[in-house]
Amino acid sequence: ILGQIMVPSYVSAQEHLTPGESPFQHEFVDVKLLDAYFGTNGQKIEVEPGDQNVPFTVVLTNAGSIDISGIKGTLSLPVGFSGAESAANGLILADNTQSAASGQSFGLTFFLNLDKSLGTHGYSGTIKVDYTRVRETGVRSTFIDFNYKITGKSILTIKAVNPVLQPASN
Repeated sequence: ILGQIMVPSYVSAQEHLTPGESPFQHEFVDVKLLDAYFGTNGQKIEVEPGDQNVPFTVVLTNAGSIDISGIKGTLSLPVGFSGAESAANGLILADNTQSAASGQSFGLTFFLNLDKSLGTHGYSGTIKVDYTRVRETGVRSTFIDFNYKITGKSILTIKAVNPVLQPASN
């Protein structure tokens, strides 16, 4: 009888989440984002508005316990960014198809044209990664949002004539 009279506060409180919901995302996905930058895998470059055919790499990792293969990427970026090669609906396709063992990172490289009207600041984009788990049939897809920057190019590039620098010398 006491249990029917005393109602726990979490049952009647409106601000609590319904069962199964959480402020933290607990969904498990096979592919996770590590980084997104202009350049090729491991080599970042500076770009500025108006550059053409610039490599843009999205580095991902296979966070699942099963190897994945047939990895393909489709990139969606804001107005002002376009693929170096024409694609349907303004989407930009990756230049390769790969495989990744469990725990291995991999990069998808896209080639972009940057409009002259773009500014040098941060932007956001979305990548759709299609892949197949080894020993399974069917293609899985993951959508990942990310941020990146157009940095602009350096005005001054310094290079030492003599690779050995002496203290207190010009």
